[in-house]
Amino acid sequence: MLLLFRRFFINDPHLTIHTKAGLGFSVSYKAELISEKKLNYTFGVDLVHQEFTFNGYYAAPGYTYVFNKTFPYTHNVQLQELQIPIGFKESLASENSYDYTPYITGGMAIRFLLQTYTVITNDSTNIAVFDSKKTSVNFASGIPTPYINSCLYGGFGFQRNYRHTNRALFFEITFKYGFSQLHYYGYNNSNNLNITNNSLAFTFGVKI
Repeated sequence: MLLLFRRFFINDPHLTIHTKAGLGFSVSYKAELISEKKLNYTFGVDLVHQEFTFNGYYAAPGYTYVFNKTFPYTHNVQLQELQIPIGFKESLASENSYDYTPYITGGMAIRFLLQTYTVITNDSTNIAVFDSKKTSVNFASGIPTPYINSCLYGGFGFQRNYRHTNRALFFEITFKYGFSQLHYYGYNNSNNLNITNNSLAFTFGVKI
């Protein structure tokens, strides 16, 4: 499955401004365990890429760090994440009897932060003052580590069934609500921001 999604990032207005989410994407595999005629249990794995930018401050040797509401640095942050969703899918009509079936889905996913990439640019000179794949983001309330958390998801979809082969094409819209904010600490803990992170995903997939 291929997911294109819109992330929602909410920033601290005292320390940042102009927070914008980039277009993310994901590649996913899910399996269905048939339990009843219309209700299946699902589990799988998602590899997720997301990114966001904001204007804020930057503290490092040789740089000033004054809260003067100028927000003179642009922070671009990219995240790679592994998610393991476990949930259900309930068709609103029998997939064995109809060519087209709507359905609802929901559940919980465990989130693992794999890698982050951060570029901090001086807006007045357009020079990157920090460019590193060193981790600069974790979960504000990670359990059992700052790089593991979870989210709830729910949504609905529409499926085109090919009953003679038991295969299908589907389109799905899913909202994900993260239990924990992202904690961004930038270069050498020069920032201390908690950023709310939810998403709306548009999924195109093939059932095989």
